[in-house]
Amino acid sequence: MKNIFASVNAIYVFPHMLRQGEKDPARRPMCPVCRKYFYDVTTLRRHMEIHDSQRQKYVCKYCMKAFCWKNHLQSHVRKVHMPKT
Repeated sequence: MKNIFASVNAIYVFPHMLRQGEKDPARRPMCPVCRKYFYDVTTLRRHMEIHDSQRQKYVCKYCMKAFCWKNHLQSHVRKVHMPKT
């Protein structure tokens, strides 16, 4: 019997979810932790990283605010802490 599940970084999804850009909301991949829906499995995979307690946090050296993604920290520093010219 063929396995009906496909493993995507330890997230089990139905084969139809492997298609990019599922348009039917009922068939979109969902985060099993926070129940948020995603347009495709690639986006879900990236999102799942924020639920990893071992994941590195990027902390602002000016205000100690923490971010899951380095580019979000960089954007924060530019917008909040850099002087406007």
